[in-house]
Amino acid sequence: MKPAKFDYYDPRSLEEALTLLDTHQGDCKVLAGGQSLMPLLNMRLARPNVVVDINRIKELNYVRPNDGGIAVGALKPRITSPTRRFVAAVQSAAASLTPTRRRSCRRWRWRSTRK
Repeated sequence: MKPAKFDYYDPRSLEEALTLLDTHQGDCKVLAGGQSLMPLLNMRLARPNVVVDINRIKELNYVRPNDGGIAVGALKPRITSPTRRFVAAVQSAAASLTPTRRRSCRRWRWRSTRK
């Protein structure tokens, strides 16, 4: 099945995208990766009049420290090598503070990392 007709916008800046979203409030969908939205459009379960594709907005592609945590941008496609080292360091530091999930025999079991 093909999607119903809609207007397609491909903004290049965050400001332009926010303006489009503000202009078309309630009648707009945001396309980032397309993994969830495209099947809904094709099956006509979602029928927006406007689709705003944010894939080309470079300002949304980041991983950085933020208020004692990690901020990951909406468009960060995969973890790159420097990012991987940063995330690994944070995970290592947090491992002693939080329980970890283990999958065993089709059940999730919680195991404390503290000894």
